[in-house]
Amino acid sequence: MGAGSGMGPPAATAPASALGLLVASRSPSLRMALVMEDMVHNKSQWVLAAVLTALLAAASWFCLSVWRATPAMPTYGNVILAVAAILFLVSGCGLIALMFYSHRRGYDEPARRDRTARD
Repeated sequence: MGAGSGMGPPAATAPASALGLLVASRSPSLRMALVMEDMVHNKSQWVLAAVLTALLAAASWFCLSVWRATPAMPTYGNVILAVAAILFLVSGCGLIALMFYSHRRGYDEPARRDRTARD
């Protein structure tokens, strides 16, 4: 029976997920379809995880091989790299702090016409 059969809206009697489970529990083929859907969903997640793990391993191997093939960096290069990393970290933290400050002070609110004049 459809939704227009005069028996009332189906959403009013049960939520959509509970209604689906009720129908699936009575029909073996629908129950099997839900199980297969979960298996396919889980299988695709495992495939995605395997592909991403393989990419991470390949990238790590490449970086390690390039690192070992290049000569060591001089001390001044390490100092410059460390100073640059610290400056980037400090500037990033400062920008995030400004973002939180701006949001808390209300500067991120949209403009309104009904504002009162400041004293």
